[in-house]
Amino acid sequence: MLREDESVLLEGSERIPLPLAQLVGKTPPTQMLTVTVALYPQEQIPKPGAPGSRSLSDATAEPGTHAQVLERFGASETAIAKVHAFAQEQGLHVIDTNKAARTVKLSGTVEQMEQAFHVDLYEYDHPGGQYRGRSGGIYLPANLIPLVSGVFGLDNRPVATPHLRRAEEAAPRVAGEEGLSARDMAKIYEFPDNLNGAGQTIAILEFNSLRNGVPKGTGFKPSDLALYFGDLGLPMPDVRQVLVPGGINDPGIDANADSEVLLDIQVAGAVASGAQIDVYFSQNTGAGWLAALDEVFTKAAQRTSVISISWGASEDSAFWSGQLIGELEQRFSLADQLGITICCASGDNGSSDGVLDGGAHVDYPASSPGVLGCGGTLVTVVGDTLIEEEVWNDPGGGATGGGVSTLFPFVPDWQSAAGVPVSVTTGFEGRGVPDVAGNASPQAAYRIVQDGVWRVIGGTSAVAPLWAGLIVCLNQHLGARLGFANPRLYQAAARSGVFRDIILGDNGDYTAGMGWDPCTGLGSPNATALLNAL
Repeated sequence: MLREDESVLLEGSERIPLPLAQLVGKTPPTQMLTVTVALYPQEQIPKPGAPGSRSLSDATAEPGTHAQVLERFGASETAIAKVHAFAQEQGLHVIDTNKAARTVKLSGTVEQMEQAFHVDLYEYDHPGGQYRGRSGGIYLPANLIPLVSGVFGLDNRPVATPHLRRAEEAAPRVAGEEGLSARDMAKIYEFPDNLNGAGQTIAILEFNSLRNGVPKGTGFKPSDLALYFGDLGLPMPDVRQVLVPGGINDPGIDANADSEVLLDIQVAGAVASGAQIDVYFSQNTGAGWLAALDEVFTKAAQRTSVISISWGASEDSAFWSGQLIGELEQRFSLADQLGITICCASGDNGSSDGVLDGGAHVDYPASSPGVLGCGGTLVTVVGDTLIEEEVWNDPGGGATGGGVSTLFPFVPDWQSAAGVPVSVTTGFEGRGVPDVAGNASPQAAYRIVQDGVWRVIGGTSAVAPLWAGLIVCLNQHLGARLGFANPRLYQAAARSGVFRDIILGDNGDYTAGMGWDPCTGLGSPNATALLNAL
């Protein structure tokens, strides 16, 4: 689409206000903004699992290094120079250029940004907090359209929520008032006793909300970790905070987000106490998500073998934009090339994913074909023995996300033999969600420490770090990274006993059954058998 000045619409940049958002007024024209201009890679990044893809986790790959991968798939000098020239023409300042991350950050006033990108910026009130937003698309000079894949930061709406549920939301309790520890679940799922993830690093992504444009909430206190691991009789893992520019570790503002951070760290650390755990804090915006992943890939890819993400939102909601999902997909493909596994929670609102239109929806990023989607179960346990396991679906207390993607309307090759049904809403094929599962119900939830108090928390937020911990243990034993694990896990599932097949229950529109299903995927792990299969 052309404008009178021959600027062209940037594909996928269109936005609409969030549901329930109320217009407050225009954003002050003199307010300073920072935007991130994302560029296409100079060489197309192969899709994870695609024929001919060669990643650092592939034993048959050509010799290479992380630096060589980042150079190969970074931005071109020509593209960077043209963005710099555009900024100069518009009176914007270049404050950072990252060739490997394919980003150029620009600063300027709201008035300058509106003129440069042909947008109008407004302030909105929303139940999730006030945000700066826009309607319509972004326009760029025609010579930049083939080079620019997205512009982020003009709109700073929240893009995701943590996927957790508290024990008080589900009754009656199954596992007793004190819940289960992640070590209990490691025993139940037969994690090998001699593996603890030593020599591996898990990156956990956490996100700050914005209050009046300032990052607030989300964090952890070292004293809570000391109490938790001390009570379990485990050595304190090496937990390091990484503050992505604009992110803060600020516990005490948002109790729900703090619970998410502590659940992630304590579950991953309990099942992989020998691993280093890097906790990345970034803003819960499109620009913040990209910045967090770029921080991992460009500064810590050599040591990081798994990323755990317990945040998400329905893939077809107004929280995401086409350009944001496109950029995230590029980064998930890059993770494959770098030999990094990404584990994502599938959501806690059943087959609707919290969308109130009566249809079935799945959660992003768990629906991405480039990640390991992690769904939820309810376990019945006596001592260390698993008596029964079914789909997590508690009346009034949440249910595992799962279903068939409409955003990715194809069945990936590695999932082709799984028997993914068509979507109950559209009747068409799509990527099936989730891939694997684990205990998530608040009825048999995880015991964590928050603010010096023991609490019981569930949700698929616990399953992503559980699987992240398992994968670093597998990496430790194999002496190599699994990287994009989906093809190998689906192949391993053909062997009897590798996964605990969940055949009881439903998540609303989808029902469990023999083999893969859109509630719990392949099932929960028998970790020792899985290790042997790999």
